[in-house]
Amino acid sequence: MSRKYLDRLTEGSMVSSEKVKSKFGEKMLKKMGWKEGEGLGKNKTGEVEPIQVRKRKENLGVGGEATTKPKWNHNWWEELFNDTVKNIKVDIPRKRIKVES
Repeated sequence: MSRKYLDRLTEGSMVSSEKVKSKFGEKMLKKMGWKEGEGLGKNKTGEVEPIQVRKRKENLGVGGEATTKPKWNHNWWEELFNDTVKNIKVDIPRKRIKVES
């Protein structure tokens, strides 16, 4: 991705309301017979609008969202253990008392 394109993506906020078009991508599609406003694919029923790209924050995986700060020194295994223990249900069978007559 070119630096110029990346700068256009990050202007203002992380997600821009302005649609970003790639002249390179449009040129490649036109070489293959595509016309503006048509859908993609053999039957021209595919995507019509270009997919909008947004920059993700550094060290954040694809699809991840930075909602809170990471917990430093977070003991995930303790949390996992405690949650598991809360969900354990113990069924103790009652002892039958024989009544002699």
